[in-house]
Amino acid sequence: MFVVDASDPTYESQLEVSCNVLREIGAEVVPSRLLLNKIDRVSETDRATLRAKYPDAILLSAKSPEDVAALRETIIAFFEATMVEDQLAKP
Repeated sequence: MFVVDASDPTYESQLEVSCNVLREIGAEVVPSRLLLNKIDRVSETDRATLRAKYPDAILLSAKSPEDVAALRETIIAFFEATMVEDQLAKP
C-alpha cells in the first residue's frame, strides 16, 4: 500500500519516486493500493481531480474513524479474497 499525503503539493513526485524504487527492485508485481491520506485538507474540486486521476485509490482522512474503519474492511476483504479453506489431518 502506498500512503501519500494528498494535501502535499509535491505528492505526485513523491509517488513517482516510490514507484521507481519499487520497479528497480522488482517489486512492482506485488499487489498494492494507493491510499491518498489527509483528504480532509483537500478541496472538493481537488478531490474530484484525484478521483479521476487515480480511480482505484482510497481517499481518506486518518483523523476520521469512519475512514479508518472502511480502510480496515478493505484490507480484510483483500486478504479474504485469496484465502483458501482447507483441513489438516494427521498422517
